[in-house]
Amino acid sequence: PATVQVQPWLPDRPGIREDIAGLNGLVWVVDEAVGEIRQTLQETGLDQNTLFIFTTDHGTAMPRAKGTCYDPGTKTALIMHQPGVIEGGTVYDQLLSNCDFMPTLLDIAGGPEPVDIWGRSFRPLLNGESYTPREHIFSEMTWHDRYNPMRSVRTTRYKYIRNYGSRPLVYMPWDVYQGLAGQEMIGEYYTGGRPEHQLYDLENDPLEFEDVAGDPGYADVLEELQGMVQ
Repeated sequence: PATVQVQPWLPDRPGIREDIAGLNGLVWVVDEAVGEIRQTLQETGLDQNTLFIFTTDHGTAMPRAKGTCYDPGTKTALIMHQPGVIEGGTVYDQLLSNCDFMPTLLDIAGGPEPVDIWGRSFRPLLNGESYTPREHIFSEMTWHDRYNPMRSVRTTRYKYIRNYGSRPLVYMPWDVYQGLAGQEMIGEYYTGGRPEHQLYDLENDPLEFEDVAGDPGYADVLEELQGMVQ
């Protein structure tokens, strides 16, 4: 715990350091498991025609991340590799959504292009072909341990979050709440209410600390993004 790097959206406190150290330890276990899978693919000769994917279903299991619509909660890991098809070593910063995943896999496999869905293939991005980036993506939270509805839309610059009902300032799922990091943050996250509308200028405030929903200078942005979220 004494040597870990604390996530920038969290304060540097003993319980938070303890839980980060635990998460870092899990990385070693995951790395070992991934290594065994890849070694088996090589030994069986299946590695050349297998698309290897490592992904996750939510953000970091820490306060103000998992169970929220803040970036640390909606950003998931996605690593893909197949020799001669998708080579490693490249990081992309375009906006992608989970709904893009299925059409991408179909595209890579040579299957038919699905119709009447919002998701679209990002295979051209991975292969260095012509690709039009998304201008916005949506995320949502409805239930995890308790009813906690929120909706959001994110562009390359802005994040708008719509909250429903009376809820804590920052909801923490039970596994996070009962952990040492969660206990460190109860006093700050569960003593105030969450606003109905939140707006963040990610260019000037990438950690989403300064809510500008009430700033007249952002009124047009707020109105535009509000209209995209129901």
